[in-house]
Amino acid sequence: MQKSSKTTVKVAFTVQEHNYGGATKFVLWTLQELVKTGHETLLISNTRDTWLGSQLVRICPQTVSLYCAWIQRAFNPLKEIGVVWFLYRAFRREKPDIIALVGAKLIVQGGIAAWLAGVPKRFAIIQGLGAPAESMMGQMSLKMFRIMALWNFRFVTVSDSDYHLLRANGLDQPHQVEVVHNGTDVDLALTGTRGRFRSQLGIPENALVVGMIGRLVSQKSYEKFVPVMAALCEEFPDVYGLLVGDGPLRDTLQAQIDATGFANRIRITGYVAHVPDACVDLDVSVLFTRYEGLALSLLESAAAGLPIVATDVCSNNEVVIPGETGFLVHNNAEAVSALRELLLSAELRQRMGQNARSLALQRYDYRIQIPPAGQSFDGFGKGPSGIEPAFGQWKIISGGNILTVQRMGKAQRRLPADNSVLS
Repeated sequence: MQKSSKTTVKVAFTVQEHNYGGATKFVLWTLQELVKTGHETLLISNTRDTWLGSQLVRICPQTVSLYCAWIQRAFNPLKEIGVVWFLYRAFRREKPDIIALVGAKLIVQGGIAAWLAGVPKRFAIIQGLGAPAESMMGQMSLKMFRIMALWNFRFVTVSDSDYHLLRANGLDQPHQVEVVHNGTDVDLALTGTRGRFRSQLGIPENALVVGMIGRLVSQKSYEKFVPVMAALCEEFPDVYGLLVGDGPLRDTLQAQIDATGFANRIRITGYVAHVPDACVDLDVSVLFTRYEGLALSLLESAAAGLPIVATDVCSNNEVVIPGETGFLVHNNAEAVSALRELLLSAELRQRMGQNARSLALQRYDYRIQIPPAGQSFDGFGKGPSGIEPAFGQWKIISGGNILTVQRMGKAQRRLPADNSVLS
């Protein structure tokens, strides 16, 4: 491909069938915004036969797509080497000005390839480590991130938790790490039609509904949701549990649900295109994830004014403030107890839901902007307190001698695009 005056932004990430998660949304929204502003874009992913692939053709037909079937979550030494080689050749051929890598394992693979290929601007977007921080895979990721920092990579985390984790593990030099929180459209969260979702599923209007929103993958620990809801269904005749999403564990979870004897009250809805339609018909939202970046389902639930019960891991405590916006739990017994307390008190559900909505408005509305366009600042590395209002998804644009890191919506920052800051 002949080099043009436009920036070619290469966004590489892992994606599997049905895995329409936060990272996938990030990539799609970023590509869409870059195309709108006239930039060349390239997507490297694992297969064209995914939800993302179909959406990309519909929304961003100008985006060039490359596919490498070896990109996957499972670890295979030979395939990992093959991925690095594939990415290296792609970067050498396409000659991007900027690369943004999404997904913990692919950040390492793409990082090696980008360094070898001499990509001038290199960003790693950390949406969690892809494994618990204390696990062998989590520790390996942190070690590789430290090496990548020596190759002039810049890291952007979507949560305060991951920011502090990286800073505590050697990425403590100025300009190495910035936190830009995931964001959500707090107005869109209120556009659901009350009763429609329940009606489609045959759930009574006066029932109490507990829902867990997300991809049906092992990271989310849906297998904990089923026994917790079975215990509550045993105790409350008007309680229903919904798994709002789809994914590779659907059949396994359905078998687990069938074994409880409550298959009529614990349901898997499948993929829901308009999440607010689901949220408006829930009474409580839960997330029993094992590890997380900053879950969009938590932000969507908070913006919809739902009380939340979540596992006390990673960044969940940034959204779930115990006793205020919900409860943090450590096991199934605590989850049952917390949900029982909420189900028994409409006043408590309302108060915590209002608090959650207020938190979303104050911290996670992507349209909050800082600083005004054109206002300069001192580069990366200010940390959560220094850039607290910087919420929302973001895109990377290069033009002239200015590199702009711009949030979805209006918020943006301008940085000198020279070696002293970014290269």
